Amino acid sequence: MTQTATPVALATLDDLIQRAGGGNPIRVAVVNAAQAAVLETLREAARLGIAEPVLIGRPTEIVEAAAAIGCVVA
Repeated sequence: MTQTATPVALATLDDLIQRAGGGNPIRVAVVNAAQAAVLETLREAARLGIAEPVLIGRPTEIVEAAAAIGCVVA
């Protein structure tokens, strides 16, 4: 028996973020993560509790890119 998801109407991006943040954050792996826009997006997703970022790439470049936007990576 196949189950189908019931569509949910979301009026705004905030509605989507709130719905996504309702459970456990999902692990998100990003290759070539030493890009400011990528790191800023992942930082916000982690802050909202919807993602657990996994950064893949050259560690020195990732740390430098993160430092340039005021972000610390561990």
